[in-house]
Amino acid sequence: MKNAALYTAGAIFGLVSLAHLVRYFRADEVLIGGYSIPVLWSLILGVVILGLAAWMIAAARQ
Repeated sequence: MKNAALYTAGAIFGLVSLAHLVRYFRADEVLIGGYSIPVLWSLILGVVILGLAAWMIAAARQ
């Protein structure tokens, strides 16, 4: 494969995006340093990361 690194990164970013979106729909609580991270952040980050994953896979196909 010519751009295996981009395909791999796109797949990993896709999995991370899926984890964020699952957390949003399940409304799981995440604590970092004793502070609760809002669930809406997971929706926003999930969409941004999904866009990055799509961009990486599209760039790998060129």
